[in-house]
Amino acid sequence: MKRDHEHSESGFCYSLIELYGAKLIEIKPFEIVEVKHKKVFETPHHDYFQGHRDD
Repeated sequence: MKRDHEHSESGFCYSLIELYGAKLIEIKPFEIVEVKHKKVFETPHHDYFQGHRDD
């Protein structure tokens, strides 16, 4: 079962949660929502998420 474009109540993309797991929770929900799905998958994942980590 793949949920590519479904969203949870928080606005998280399920596919992103599957990819990043707990790491995604460290990121603020609105940052994920603001970024379009295509944009997220077109940009280097590690680069984008590294820039938004708190540790």
